[in-house]
Amino acid sequence: MDPSQEKGLLKGLRKMDEAAWRVFFTEYSRPLQEFLRLCLVNSADSAEEVTQMVLLRCVRSIATFDPARGRLWEWLKAVARNEARTFLRSAAKLPAASIETAAQAMEAIDRELLPPEILVRQDVRLLVQECLLDLGQRQREVLVLKYMEGLRVAEIAQRLSQTDEAIESLLARARESFRRAIGRRPDRSEVVQ
Repeated sequence: MDPSQEKGLLKGLRKMDEAAWRVFFTEYSRPLQEFLRLCLVNSADSAEEVTQMVLLRCVRSIATFDPARGRLWEWLKAVARNEARTFLRSAAKLPAASIETAAQAMEAIDRELLPPEILVRQDVRLLVQECLLDLGQRQREVLVLKYMEGLRVAEIAQRLSQTDEAIESLLARARESFRRAIGRRPDRSEVVQ
């Protein structure tokens, strides 16, 4: 949607125009759900639930959106990240054992896919999701493609229109950022080496 269309849409949204809201939902629901699927480690059910939370929050707070500070899509992604964090925090408090298991999984991340038996544990899955939210979109996306979807570097490079070398570099930075994200969790820094 170009800026002039967005400006017109925003005017209708602020007036609570039903047609404008239909356009908004049609235009942004699917991309928002895909964005949240990546944020929440391919959890379609969680992404759908959080998408609904984000859309509801947007309806309630559209008056706070300031187009001078950025585009509507960027605002939606910021709202989505906040709602995803809230969702993850409310889903479970993470016991120390889950942190240790996640740390062990991260030691293996350079060599293989995350083991399914580890990701089946909700506490570890929530920790992984929460840490992925701390990463930038490109880093989060490349980790999900590599370790959740099991794509090879060449496949990721093709999908993201990058060279294999660029993806390998991005993966290395993303893994390091992920390790730091786990280390920043309260009482977790001694678990991650």
